[in-house]
Amino acid sequence: MTDFQNINFKNETFFSEHQIISNCDNLILHFESLNSTNTFAKNIKSDFFNRNSTVIIADEQTAGHGRLNRPWFSSPNHSLTFTLIKKCGSNLQIELLPLITALALARTMDSYVDPNIVDIKWPNDILIDHKKVSGILIENRLYSDEQILFIGIGINIKSSIFPTEITDTACSIESHTDSTINKDELLKNFLDNYDQLFNTLHLSNQENIIEEFSARSSYVNHKKISYYENEQKKIGISDGLDSNGALFCLDDNGVRHRLIVSEIHSVREGEL
Repeated sequence: MTDFQNINFKNETFFSEHQIISNCDNLILHFESLNSTNTFAKNIKSDFFNRNSTVIIADEQTAGHGRLNRPWFSSPNHSLTFTLIKKCGSNLQIELLPLITALALARTMDSYVDPNIVDIKWPNDILIDHKKVSGILIENRLYSDEQILFIGIGINIKSSIFPTEITDTACSIESHTDSTINKDELLKNFLDNYDQLFNTLHLSNQENIIEEFSARSSYVNHKKISYYENEQKKIGISDGLDSNGALFCLDDNGVRHRLIVSEIHSVREGEL
């Protein structure tokens, strides 16, 4: 179980004007508002991360974004948005980080909703009953023989008024349960699940990660999906993962393609 020291700040200015002294291996920094937790995290001096993990939470993000620089909608008191900062060796198989992060989130969702309606859209979107409840953005920087990982996560907790463009594709945890979600408990559950999977990756147990992800995601095998290759939309059938977490896809001619961080979508009956 991960033990974290909690420090609360009212805003970025407080943090920048004060020196943080802590011997704790794990630290949580909690802000009322930030532009983006990932952007803020990457601007902190690297020598600050002389610890196992640091978590930066923002009750509100004014410029949150996900993959492909898409905006991430977050509403104060309705979302949990944070960045987990991890330090690791340069030899870590970072290609599997999206998979273990998604698995940690899926395991966490199991504690609140029926696991049968929790799905992972490869590589790392979490769905509940076919709608997106959580997104992930992972960035990394290399410092000599170490890597600093910035794992940005947004989770929709309470039902809220989503922007028109995502009304039909987004959901919240509480829309699928009668329970009220405690943010602190949700974060703790995720961090515990993440530590377990991160340790598995450190032990080079890639096979276990690939096996669990394949079992949890309906997108990995025999799923009709659309994807982009050379800026052209194509349709194929998913055909499993390789040892680095890349997704194989069979096109209409039976040719097998290897998708790395492609944008994929499920294809409905009659869709081109």
